[in-house]
Amino acid sequence: SCACNSIQQCVISSCVWTPRTPISVGANPAALTTGQDGSIWVANSLSNTVQQITNVGGTWTAQPPIAVGTGPARLLTASDGSIWVSNYGGSSQTSQKIPQGNKPPKTQWTLETGLGSTIQQIVNEGVVGL
Repeated sequence: SCACNSIQQCVISSCVWTPRTPISVGANPAALTTGQDGSIWVANSLSNTVQQITNVGGTWTAQPPIAVGTGPARLLTASDGSIWVSNYGGSSQTSQKIPQGNKPPKTQWTLETGLGSTIQQIVNEGVVGL
């Protein structure tokens, strides 16, 4: 099996899809979702992390990885802006909340524990404009 570590945007022009420069992320990106702020979230299943990809001035940049449970494989954006992470690896059945910091750049995430058993929630809190 292949453990790739990048994601890539493809754009369409005149009915032709063209790949853009790959963005390096954690090992084996397995799922993507979009944040309410237009960012992209990726679950890196072999590095047990989630990353936010932000766009500033037309340039996509991977933010530092956020450690989550074993084998994150699914992401979902809820209507309140939170990002839900499902972990399918190993024997750990954890759930964690990662609230977003209240000042740009939106890369200040902290980890809280004790939310339940099999799902992790990344929540944006106190951010104006979302």
